[in-house]
Amino acid sequence: MASIAMRKEYATIGQDVVIDCQLRVVSNVYWYSEKTSFDSPLVKIENEEKVILEAGKGNYDISETGALFIKDIVEERCGLYKVVIVNKDATYEEAFVRLELLNKPQQECLVVSLCDSCYCSTDAKTNHNVSCSVFGARPQVNVSLITENEHLFNVTVRHNTDTDTFDTIAYMEVSMDTCGSKLSVRCTVVGSNIFGIKDSSMDLSSAPCIQTTDTLTDATAKDEEIFAFFDGFRLVIVVAFVVTAVVICVVVIVCVTVCRKGRTGNSKKEYQEHDIGLNATEPLLTHASHLSEGEMEKLIKHLQDRYQSMSYIKPLPWGEKVLIDELYTETICNVTYPKSPTVTKTSKSLFDPKVSQEIKRALFIADIGHGKTTLRQYLACEWSKKELKEQKKEMLLILPLTRIDINTGIGEQLHKTLPGDMNITREQLCDIILKRKCHLLLDGLDEINQQEKTSDTDNVSPGDISLKRLLNESMLNQYPHLRLWVTSRKIDQSNCIYEKPYVEVEILGFNADEIKTYVRKTLNYYKRLNQREKKIKNGLSDSSDVPKDKETNDEKDSKIIEKTISTLDQNDLVQNFKDTPLFIVMFIHIIMSKLLKINGAINELNMNKMSSLVSSIITCLDRRFLEKQGNENMSRELQPLRMKLAKASLNDDLDINEWIKNFDLNEACLKAHELAMAQSVGYIKPIKALHSVGVSKSDYNVFSHDYIQELFIAEYIVSEELQTLRTILRSLTANETKENIRCFRIYRFICGISATTKRDEALKFLLINGCWNTLIDCMFESENFEDINDMDFNAESLKPSALLQQYTSDSNIEVVRLDERYHQNAFKLFMGLCLRSNVHFESISIGSECPLDFLLPLKLPMVDTFELHDISCDNKESSQTVVNIIVWAMSTHVTNRIRFLKGNIPAKIDSKWIGECNITIAYNPEGSGSINDRILDLKSGTWKKAATKKKINPFKSN
Repeated sequence: MASIAMRKEYATIGQDVVIDCQLRVVSNVYWYSEKTSFDSPLVKIENEEKVILEAGKGNYDISETGALFIKDIVEERCGLYKVVIVNKDATYEEAFVRLELLNKPQQECLVVSLCDSCYCSTDAKTNHNVSCSVFGARPQVNVSLITENEHLFNVTVRHNTDTDTFDTIAYMEVSMDTCGSKLSVRCTVVGSNIFGIKDSSMDLSSAPCIQTTDTLTDATAKDEEIFAFFDGFRLVIVVAFVVTAVVICVVVIVCVTVCRKGRTGNSKKEYQEHDIGLNATEPLLTHASHLSEGEMEKLIKHLQDRYQSMSYIKPLPWGEKVLIDELYTETICNVTYPKSPTVTKTSKSLFDPKVSQEIKRALFIADIGHGKTTLRQYLACEWSKKELKEQKKEMLLILPLTRIDINTGIGEQLHKTLPGDMNITREQLCDIILKRKCHLLLDGLDEINQQEKTSDTDNVSPGDISLKRLLNESMLNQYPHLRLWVTSRKIDQSNCIYEKPYVEVEILGFNADEIKTYVRKTLNYYKRLNQREKKIKNGLSDSSDVPKDKETNDEKDSKIIEKTISTLDQNDLVQNFKDTPLFIVMFIHIIMSKLLKINGAINELNMNKMSSLVSSIITCLDRRFLEKQGNENMSRELQPLRMKLAKASLNDDLDINEWIKNFDLNEACLKAHELAMAQSVGYIKPIKALHSVGVSKSDYNVFSHDYIQELFIAEYIVSEELQTLRTILRSLTANETKENIRCFRIYRFICGISATTKRDEALKFLLINGCWNTLIDCMFESENFEDINDMDFNAESLKPSALLQQYTSDSNIEVVRLDERYHQNAFKLFMGLCLRSNVHFESISIGSECPLDFLLPLKLPMVDTFELHDISCDNKESSQTVVNIIVWAMSTHVTNRIRFLKGNIPAKIDSKWIGECNITIAYNPEGSGSINDRILDLKSGTWKKAATKKKINPFKSN
């Protein structure tokens, strides 16, 4: 068999695709897709027979040589595929193929700077920056610049993570010092040109040479040489005089300044030493020419294009981009003005022109996912929509601070964000900040390296403005036209390099009203999207989309909004993350898509499973991190980082016990840059240390949520060998009711993310050890059921469980936590599986936290005794409640006795509703053994002590 290489394949929507595994000899071949978690194959060849399995029906086929055939490509069928080939000697190989959609660039030919077409000619300056570009390609297209002189050129490739496309730019500097010279530059595709993009070319011409006729005689020439000598001598004298005058002026100014300083003495001692250092190292601004009108408009056009691309959000990590205007909802903020008490405002009120213009310096702080990035996107969107005249009135400059050296200049860093063919200097950018009305947003102060913050060395070029000084000084007088806004996560104010005075804005997130507003906007967005799709599909006119019955539509909308909000509120897993807008927004879109029956990856995520929900949160954090500037190619570093964090949680010895904690990660064997990266992603968060008298401790890092730590531990355990997994399982502390809450959650994650073999090993361990409540949750994680509390659940649709049939026999089960909706879903499924598997329990015990409206619709498997703890029904009306429970027990599979333990039960029961009863109804107020039970007398409806048989003494005489 030929070796199979890891590779990528590309396809166009609507076409059929064949992925060949290049078999020479027919073997057993199995094709899997990541869409089904690689659990079951789509198609296979087994024993020389082709089989299309359930997951592959209709869309997939397999050839006799093992090639995978994918029909009618759509986006949902793209992704990662795995092929497993089993040889006749029982050895096997596997390989992965990623199928992606082609994205053809919207250009006929390669783009050459200074050209508006595929060919142009232009006059050249002495030095020219020439670039050759292709934008928005998938896969990447390589380009080359070819000249007669074979100049060397550089290539830059940019990956747009939003669209997963590539921009390739080749550029070089061309020098044309000789007059009358010409140079041809050709821009061409290197390698495969699958899109058929044409070459481009450009002819550069330098200025023509000036021709002169030599009619002078030798004598005249000599005279001219003499006059030239005197002209040169005269020039030297003038220059010397000017230099002398300048030196004298400088000396006078210095003397006057020194005298003034002598008189004022130490009047400015209030400046701190680090401020003096900053002033001393700040270079003087050199002369910078103003941007011409054309250059200014070109800069604004570039910023507008850039900000328009920033104006899209992705509510779902795997979903489509949405214009922020469609969904933007204001958040609640605590605003603290200098020397004023804190007030609560909405974010939109701060963007009001009358208010925002007064906020010259501001610090926007928030936890991860609370809206700092959204703030940047909203500002970019609003500015990009303005008219050119308004954009010129106040420029918006946005600078992400990720990996920025704080000791450099603001002009240098802004200049790096401009394309190579834009001839604007850093001095000219600083000139805009100094002399024009400008709004500067520095995004992500917490992303600056700590070492760079504390460095005393400035690397600021002449003519630039020190970034550190800009943050350290109030600059209200130095830069009167500048508004400086800075975003950051919560940081230690004592170490903050952004000096007051500034307005502090703490972004808190959504309240109930804002959540309802966002839900309504989400519904309207999906409705508009659906209408647009119908127009495209059916060619409908605008008038056909007008609702015929507005009241009916409004009523439907209200029900959908109400259902979405109630689903959020009832899901106890979601409630763990309710304070983070980034996650709440994702949950709203998932719920809404299910209610509206929108197809796609959204429907594949089950918010009722802990492993599925927390995995989506990790995906959300990862996507957010990878979209930051400079992080685009770091995806491969995230999984190893998670494994290191998990191992640190296990103290490097794979020991899980009841003392597992979310501890100080700074004490773990993790490097500083790994901690910084984990904090940037959002896996961990800084905690301010509590200081006691005489003891000082620095701030430290912990996991941002216990669920995140537990998922990482589960991922690490599942990655180990099966024998190691068994060892770890034995170290977990779990019993029937006194569960260690963190350990049983790790079990949930293990069963939710692992393959069949390891999952069954964990379930078997729990079943044998009688860890019923943990087992119930883990069996729910192993399936893919939605919120079955809201469903007409039919146990007959379930397959019998071989595990339950094999290991369950006359067991006693005590169920707790039935006040949790998650555990209710799991218990309902578990009862259905037991019923289908003909499991027989000796007893089932349920606590008072179980709602009766959940219990009474349940159908139990075969059980001898059903016990209900701490039910309080001590009034007349409650007699009917007890009757309802008894009638329910009679109608299900309780075969011997129902017991009410502890609690308050009415002394008399209206037994006429019970009728004939074939089971014993008992009440035990002490909760002791059944020997002390009081039995319900069906005739009188009262509780009587159980009759005891008298022992006969054979030696007693009559």
